[in-house]
Order: sequence, then structure tokens, then C-alpha cells
Amino acid sequence: MRLYRATTVFGGALIVAAALMSRSITPAAAQQATDRSPPMDELQRADQIYQFKKAAVSGAERGREIFYYKCWFCHNEFTKDVPKLEGLFTHATLWSGQLVTDDTVKNQIRNGSADMAAYKYALSEDDLNDLVAFLREKCCWNSDAPPLNPAYRASAVPAPGAAQSDRLRGGPHGIVKSAEGYLLEGMMVQLIAKNNTIRTTVFTDGDGRYEFPQLVSGAYTLHIAQPREFFAYARDGVDIDGATALPDIVLKRIAKSDVLPPSAEIAAQMTGSEWLMSLSGSGAEKRLLTVNCNWCHSYQQIFRNRYDEAGWSKILHRMIHGAGSPLINVNSRGRRAAPPMWS
Repeated sequence: MRLYRATTVFGGALIVAAALMSRSITPAAAQQATDRSPPMDELQRADQIYQFKKAAVSGAERGREIFYYKCWFCHNEFTKDVPKLEGLFTHATLWSGQLVTDDTVKNQIRNGSADMAAYKYALSEDDLNDLVAFLREKCCWNSDAPPLNPAYRASAVPAPGAAQSDRLRGGPHGIVKSAEGYLLEGMMVQLIAKNNTIRTTVFTDGDGRYEFPQLVSGAYTLHIAQPREFFAYARDGVDIDGATALPDIVLKRIAKSDVLPPSAEIAAQMTGSEWLMSLSGSGAEKRLLTVNCNWCHSYQQIFRNRYDEAGWSKILHRMIHGAGSPLINVNSRGRRAAPPMWS
């Protein structure tokens, strides 16, 4: 499967991902190949991760997540060469001399400074609002006591499918196929329990068939995890009782061609190999990225970011001289170059 072509600019190891198209919500009844961005799947954890919405959809808790991924590497309790942000809103002024307000803090994040990258291309207005809410209300990140996993739900109800090996089959089953009638192999089919949100996932075989283990009877949501080139699929209120035969799951393609539109929903589901394959540039340029950046970062973590050239230079300086870790002070001599992966 060919994925969208990302735009890359190699200067050292500067990478700029392709601009993402805005979301468009398409009613299920009208889904067809349109070469437009698919609607967001609220159950898709890959998209929750990509949109910084694992912890919360909005507000200070979402801001905590953004802070961890965007700010903590530099503004943590271990470094000595950057200002600490805890208690920021108890101070009268910023280092720049401006009064501490929501707007001045957001402008500082947007525009950066001599030692800080500008995040005006990397964070949206909603991102900034949530991040500033966290800085004002809850800052900062406690490395010794990170927040609880919001997806975890404790329950006394037996976990679906969690039993002896003789229960690994004999549960709900069905077929996944395309709107054109092709049987789809390798699709991830989920049943999400309503009583405790536990997800059980199986894969379709070469004939498009899937079979779950024996599950606790009750109401579930039938969901396709990572549909990628197909529109999202979720069906609520599916009653499961033993070896329930489920209706065929029919998936409709997003694009008319094999090249998918550059949407956040699709980008969130791409593997590292697919990110690398979708890049423009020569093999030597991609090797530069692989040797110098993929030691610490997934490709998605790199390509989802957007900075201007000055911002990328500052980010790379921090990566190189910080020796790939926020837990030590910046090393002015730099770190030892990584050995080549091949000769």
C-alpha cells in the first residue's frame, strides 16, 4: 500500500512533514472514495496519541500531556540551563520583562527566543490554550509520580477472553470485506466491553474471517482498529452471548487511488517503515535521518512536528548536545557520533 508523500527538507537532519488537511466528517451512509480526509474515530487510540488526547480531550489535563511531549525535555527538574516553569503564574514578569498573562505566555511559546524554538507551526490555538491552562493550574510534571493511565478501568468483572487456552476460540465470529466485495486479510477487529472498556482484538485471516475467544456475555462495541485506507467503523450495542455470528463488516475506501490523503487520522496509523517509505529524497538522505535520529525517536515523533528552520536548528542543537537525554546538563562538546548502521 502506498501512503502519502511527505515533504522533507534535509539540512543536517531537518525534517518537515507534509501539511495535514483539515478534518471533514462524512456520514456513514454517504461514505465513498473521495480523496478527502476521513472523519476522526473517537475510539482510535492511535489518533488519541497523535492528537495529544490520551488523557483528556481538552483543558489542563490535556495540557499536561502536551507539556510532557513538547516542553519537559528542556523544562524539567534536572536541567540547570533553562528557566523552571513551576509557579510561573505566581511571578509578576517573564524573563523578557513582560507581565505574566495567558497571552504573553502563549506569545512566548509561539515565537520562541534566542534559545527556544518557535512553536507557532507546531501547536494550534487549542493546544496553546490547554498548555497554558496546565502551566497556570497544575504545573509541573512530577517524574517520580506520573499521572495514572486514563485508559485503565479496574473491575471485578472477569476480563473478556482472559481464561484457559481452550477458550481462545469459539467466540463471536464474522467476515470483513471491502465495499467492492474483496475479502480483507490482516484487519484488526475489536470488541470493546461496555462494562469495563476492556478491548479484545483479533486479526482476519486470508479469507477475511475472524474469530474471538469466548467472551463474557453482554453488550459490546464492534470496532475496526487502524482501518488506515478505509473509513472508520464502529457499531455500538452489539449483544454477545457465546459463539455469536456477527454481520459482515463492510469497509469503504477513503481514496480512489492507492495514494492516501495527508490527514492526521491516517498519519497516526502509519508504521515507521511506512513513514520512511513515504518520504521524498534519496536513500543517502534517508540514511542520514536513520543513523542520526532513529536511535531515540520513532519516525512519527519526528515527522509530526513543524518548526521553521531556526526552530529545527535549536531543537537539533538540544538533541545533539543534550546527548539524547533530559536527565543531564547540556554538554558543550557534544556527544559521540552514532556508528553507521551499514558500510
